[in-house]
Amino acid sequence: MGRLTFKMLSGAAKLKKKKIEEEQKKRQRGALQKFLSGSRPTGVNLLESAKPEAETSPETRPENGAGNAVEDAVAPSTSAPSQTDKEPLDPERVLASYPSDPAKWDQIDDRMREYFALNNPCQNIGDFSASQRKYGDINRSLTKEHFFRKKLNGETLSRKWLVYSPSTGTVFCYCCKLFSIRDNQFVTGFNDWKNCANRLHEHENSMDHRTAVLSLSSLGNKNARIDSNIVQQQESERAYWLNILKRIVATIQFLSSRGLPFRGDDELVGSPHNGNFLGCIELISRFDPLLSEHLARYGNKGRGHTSYLSSTVCDEFIQLMAKKVLHAIVKEVKDGKYFSIIVDSTPDITHVDQLALIIRYVLKKSGEPVERFLEFIPLHGHTAEHMEETLKSELKELDIDLMDCRGQSYDNASNMAGKYSGLQARIKNKNPNADFIPCSAHSLNLVGACAAECCLEAISFFGFIQNLYNFFSASTRRWEILTAHLTKCERGLTLKSLSSTRWSARADATKSLRFGYKAIQDALNEIKVDHGTPRAAQYEASQLITVMETLETVQIDVCTVPFLYSSLIEYMGQARNDFDVYEAEAQTPTATEGYKADSQRRRVKKVMFGESAGPEVRRSGREAFLIDTHYVICDFLSQELKQRKDAYKIVEEKFGFLTKTKSMNIEQICAATEKLKKIYPQDLEEDFTAEFCQFISMVKDEESVMAMYKKLLELGLRDAFPNVDICLRMYLTLPIANCSGERSFSLLKRVKTYRRATVTEKKLNAFALLAIENGFTTSLDFEDIIEDFTASKLRRKHL
Repeated sequence: MGRLTFKMLSGAAKLKKKKIEEEQKKRQRGALQKFLSGSRPTGVNLLESAKPEAETSPETRPENGAGNAVEDAVAPSTSAPSQTDKEPLDPERVLASYPSDPAKWDQIDDRMREYFALNNPCQNIGDFSASQRKYGDINRSLTKEHFFRKKLNGETLSRKWLVYSPSTGTVFCYCCKLFSIRDNQFVTGFNDWKNCANRLHEHENSMDHRTAVLSLSSLGNKNARIDSNIVQQQESERAYWLNILKRIVATIQFLSSRGLPFRGDDELVGSPHNGNFLGCIELISRFDPLLSEHLARYGNKGRGHTSYLSSTVCDEFIQLMAKKVLHAIVKEVKDGKYFSIIVDSTPDITHVDQLALIIRYVLKKSGEPVERFLEFIPLHGHTAEHMEETLKSELKELDIDLMDCRGQSYDNASNMAGKYSGLQARIKNKNPNADFIPCSAHSLNLVGACAAECCLEAISFFGFIQNLYNFFSASTRRWEILTAHLTKCERGLTLKSLSSTRWSARADATKSLRFGYKAIQDALNEIKVDHGTPRAAQYEASQLITVMETLETVQIDVCTVPFLYSSLIEYMGQARNDFDVYEAEAQTPTATEGYKADSQRRRVKKVMFGESAGPEVRRSGREAFLIDTHYVICDFLSQELKQRKDAYKIVEEKFGFLTKTKSMNIEQICAATEKLKKIYPQDLEEDFTAEFCQFISMVKDEESVMAMYKKLLELGLRDAFPNVDICLRMYLTLPIANCSGERSFSLLKRVKTYRRATVTEKKLNAFALLAIENGFTTSLDFEDIIEDFTASKLRRKHL
């Protein structure tokens, strides 16, 4: 036998061989790690598999080292983030990374294969215009029939592996595209439509295609994978955290929908000062074994441990919920198209002026006009120009078109309601169809407030009522005496304080004095002689008794408001002439017959040099009160009501015919509709007049515009009368009052208190939106909220 000889490699060959080995090692480095924890695509819906029938308890999860090696799509990891941590679960990013068009699959890796093994791509069945090819004089293209296979026995099977590419006009076999090691027409793109049926049959029966389908199925089968145990462990972990998050989200929904505070003095489980959120969690855990085990295992662990019980998690969920509610409102606004804006402002506890933005629109399904709160906007200036820019920027940010605005309602401040340079005038310059409608409630309040200050007698009377309330409310003993006497009255009365912003408060206070006059007088007399009462209080009671003994006393829509004003003006005219009735009614509780002026000595005016000594006109006490007080108040009220009524004249001229159809003939109706059509040429078509004339014959029994619109929806005739639908929606969109803004201020005082004065504007808006629009808050889907949360907070645990 000859000796074996070995050829020695040269130095350059050795270096080349060493370089190749190092490159191979480098490519294989971390391959197992990548397969076990990093190969899962970001786009997989990690919560789809986390919906078990029974809840998974912590005992089903191992507590050894392997338990911490599980990739967790919900629980955050305390380890250093890897490259995959930089890619959170975002559906938009997933769509961009893995498009449904196979021609755009440039780089195919393990993550893409696993994603499509768990999620079938969209076949893009629909518009096949890009697939058209010319064969001589004949045009051929892809058809829907190519996506189905007909068997010999007549059964039809769907070719789910076939995917159309709109960008190239070709079809692909996505299974072969992902797994085939050899190229074929269905990997690069097939478009031979003349022979399509034969080629499809040949391909789906080929060995390469079946091998690719088996590889795809094997990867999608969790039990057949090398990491099946880890996948099962991961699913158990997901199910556990999903059930915990459901309970946490339900608690946050409950508290936020009622505007209740979340935090306390600390965040310790078991502490009596840990706030409403942890308190509710502890209460639920008493009846929920899963949550009880969670608190025992993860409660009070401190930073770096996942529990989802911290205030940070609450804030994140609150922001997610508020974002969903806001998107739902904006979607309803866009569906209804036309809207009106209601704006009002008030200072909060930190002396920041908060502008409340309310939007009014008509629901597309029910036809109900609703007013929704959008947000509080901090104002740093009170000029009309600054408020205009603020309002326009906020509507633009919400993607709401200002040109669809049909009404605006503010209070009567000059910077808001100014005819030439106010906010309403500036908005109307941008959109001429945005009619300004002053708040009817605020206008009536101003009328009453001005009437109460139009003469000295009125000021004195309401001042006495307030002094009476201040006297009794200053001492619990005096209030107890008053209550004991008022309980004898059948009406259950009590003294009321006046209010500078609500005229109804003055009416309530006057009513208490009118029907409880004798009881209040008896209470004052008892305090006057009570030896346990301080001398100063006894003297004040005697003064009030003296004054009492000598007292002289006396769902609508926007087109309905002028009628109400007219009725009030008529009522005031009648009240002006009914002085005798009010005089007799006022004398009954006081038991007085004459006026104070009649019992006083009258001064005789000295005739000066050069003056004539004509007869002096002397007025009785009754005549003086009638002329100087009664007539002054009634005339002032009538004048103010007429002035406020004129503000609704423009809207009444446009839409007034909607409420007068029963008293109008066909010519008048046609003239009114033609006039409205000229005002809104971009909204109403030429057929509007004919549509409306036919429509009113169908709804002649309906009493209101709201009833007309509901009848239109009930009969399903929106498509038959499209212009009538637009007209009624624009009318119902117009606001009547800005009471919704005032209600939002009530919540502002509850949310932003002195203990929460440092709350950020973003969190304040989230709290306010969830509490005011609690109907949306309570209807939010748990799964959607949790998925959004995991999408923004996806983290992994690594081996």
